[in-house]
Amino acid sequence: MMLIIVLVAISCFVHTCQGTCNHISTASPLNWSLSIDCCTWEGVDCDDSGRVTNMWLPLRGLVGSISSSIVNVNSLSRFNLSHNWLVGRLPDGFFVSLKLLQQQQLLGANYFNYLQYFASIQFSNNDFTGLIPQGFGRCKNMQRLRSGFNNISGGVPRDINRLLTLQELYLPGNKLSGEIDKTIVNLGSIRIFALYVNELTCMIPQDIRKLSKLEQLQLHINQLLGLLQVYLINFFHNLIKSNLIN
Repeated sequence: MMLIIVLVAISCFVHTCQGTCNHISTASPLNWSLSIDCCTWEGVDCDDSGRVTNMWLPLRGLVGSISSSIVNVNSLSRFNLSHNWLVGRLPDGFFVSLKLLQQQQLLGANYFNYLQYFASIQFSNNDFTGLIPQGFGRCKNMQRLRSGFNNISGGVPRDINRLLTLQELYLPGNKLSGEIDKTIVNLGSIRIFALYVNELTCMIPQDIRKLSKLEQLQLHINQLLGLLQVYLINFFHNLIKSNLIN
């Protein structure tokens, strides 16, 4: 049975969730009911103070749009709505509100000594439209942004150069246009840069070869301009060789 959620919005704050969850359709077969604490809802976790920290609902057949109320939820640590049927624009201020977004991962037996935090936002395989909202560059902890195979348009955010910890930028299968800004060279931690199947019309920045940690560069099926210079050919050759070895 198709899951029905008209608007996906979590606006739970300290001590209470009442009156803030009226964006959820009662037709949803999830256990999301206004009569129970939303901290007990499937796919939702809260901290001891009642603030929503996790929202993890990939592959749930969710439909509808994300409510603008989501910008009021500033305590999320994990957020995954990938592989659903969500549509519409991401709310204005979305990335600003999630500037502290972190995904927790516990490593090793003595996990208190190996606690790692890395930002992760995943919206791939939905039907989101419009531009990537302003504020992307304020997500100082961002390490992964995956929003491939939607209908996102416009250019790649220019403030991406602020994300010095970014390791994955995965935006294939959209309608992104314009150029790849030369400030990509500032992404010293980037490993995966995937913008294939878009509408980019630019030359590949020559300084891209300075990205020493890059493992995957996927720009095929665009409208890239110009001829590959010798230094880029050598760069791509070394990148392919490195991937084959690894």
